[in-house]
Amino acid sequence: MIRRTLGWAARLYPRAWRERYGEEFLATVEDMPAPGWAAVWDAGKGAIAMQLHHHGRVFLRRAAILGAAGFVLAGLISLQIPDEYYSRALVGAANVESKVLLRSVENVLSRQRLVELVDKHELYAELRTRLPLEDILETMRKSIKVSAPNGSARAFEIGFLYEDGPLAQRVANDLVSALLQENRASNGAGLFTVLDAAPNPAPIYPNRPVFALSGLLGGALLGAIWALLRRA
Repeated sequence: MIRRTLGWAARLYPRAWRERYGEEFLATVEDMPAPGWAAVWDAGKGAIAMQLHHHGRVFLRRAAILGAAGFVLAGLISLQIPDEYYSRALVGAANVESKVLLRSVENVLSRQRLVELVDKHELYAELRTRLPLEDILETMRKSIKVSAPNGSARAFEIGFLYEDGPLAQRVANDLVSALLQENRASNGAGLFTVLDAAPNPAPIYPNRPVFALSGLLGGALLGAIWALLRRA
């Protein structure tokens, strides 16, 4: 496997080098007792360095062309992806046992509660035209994030991820309100308090600058590989 890879790496060297040293290189590879991946790395690195030395302008030009194309394409793709917003509230849990907290959260995320939220805020309007209600509810459950209390801090987050910022905020705050109602209905179960209400969030996805930069780097890499293979 490694010997075959070394033979392939030798083909990346400029044609003049291969014509002069190619057979000698392959013979040396066959005589090596146990070539490792370090040898493959050294051969590939040497081939790229030699190609850049002799054809650097071609590499840079093709890398720049495909890099710019990748930048534009990735930017356009990111514009087609809907924004997603995450709004979360911080809730304190004083003298609340873990099992009580778990049961309260389960009640808040019950099917009936989620159906009420979907209807109240008219969530997932487009999905509801083509998916059954149970699939909508499963999608919603995956969009609700509840973090466990952290050590002795006894505080946790309740958040909601959605494509509309104000709606994400309202649903997150409704989830907290439902949790407080559960708490009031459970005498002696400790106390939930809102430490930080859910704000109107900024979009968290997609990160369009990262998309564009990834397209730029990916296109530049493809351009360099293209130039390398054309010169091989």
